[in-house]
Amino acid sequence: TASTPGKQTFTATATLSGATGTSSQTVYVRQPPAPLEILVPAYFYPSAGGSDWDRMTAGALAHPGLKVTAILNPANGIFNSTEPRYLLAAQDFVGAGGRLLGYVYTRYGTGSRSIADIKTNIDNYLQFYGRERISGIFLDEMASETSKLDFYREIYRYIKAIDPKLRVVGNPGMV
Repeated sequence: TASTPGKQTFTATATLSGATGTSSQTVYVRQPPAPLEILVPAYFYPSAGGSDWDRMTAGALAHPGLKVTAILNPANGIFNSTEPRYLLAAQDFVGAGGRLLGYVYTRYGTGSRSIADIKTNIDNYLQFYGRERISGIFLDEMASETSKLDFYREIYRYIKAIDPKLRVVGNPGMV
């Protein structure tokens, strides 16, 4: 067991019947892996009495060492009030140790979804579901062209200006 990652060289010397031999072996020690995290696209409705949200919450509770992050997606991310079933599911899931990302689609940065609309979606997650439950934003339908970088930088900066601890996860949805 090595305490420092990187190159480690071991040397051993032995003497038997007046003859001495030496041998060296070099090994490379990796850094410990990051803990496993599961990202769940929880695009299902949290109906009463045994929904997939209930099962996901039970799983997070049963495995406290496993990071489970779910993507919360009421009304495809476009809403103007709290949906009570989603709020209850969010409270239970976060209470069980889970993390939540709010779903926001970007229409590949084409302009068919304005920056203002995207910012409104982000604000609504934090206002209606609470910063204490929302740990980040999941940006879906991201463009893959470098010409769209400024569009996404503006969104990223907006999220980080709200709270630098908010996580930003992007999904290009295409090559």
